[in-house]
Amino acid sequence: MSALIDISWQIAELVTAVGGSILAANKVYDQVMRTYRQREWAKLKSEKLRIQNQIKEIELVSDAVKSLESVMALSEEQRKNLVQLSGADELVQLKILLAVYRRLSPLVELQNSGKANFSAGKNKNLKASD
Repeated sequence: MSALIDISWQIAELVTAVGGSILAANKVYDQVMRTYRQREWAKLKSEKLRIQNQIKEIELVSDAVKSLESVMALSEEQRKNLVQLSGADELVQLKILLAVYRRLSPLVELQNSGKANFSAGKNKNLKASD
């Protein structure tokens, strides 16, 4: 019973303290809540922007994969193999296609300069001319 009386007195003291300065207490409470809400809104807005950026990044990767597949004139079978090799991860597909492109570029330069002929896979030998 004395524990209840102690708690009652503590509550009474709190009520008296807050009641005596209710205006100041309200201002502090309002400021705390306003700051809390602003931070919550900022956090939500930040999260929304992060998600939007991730969506844009995914779209960019997807578009880049499609563009490279088109430029490289990949067959349907090659596309299926790429998807299978990458585990259907478009970022991995993009990295593979970029790596293939980097390795093809010197060969394209050789062909364009006439030092090699890779046309239609008929001539598989490099020309001996330097």
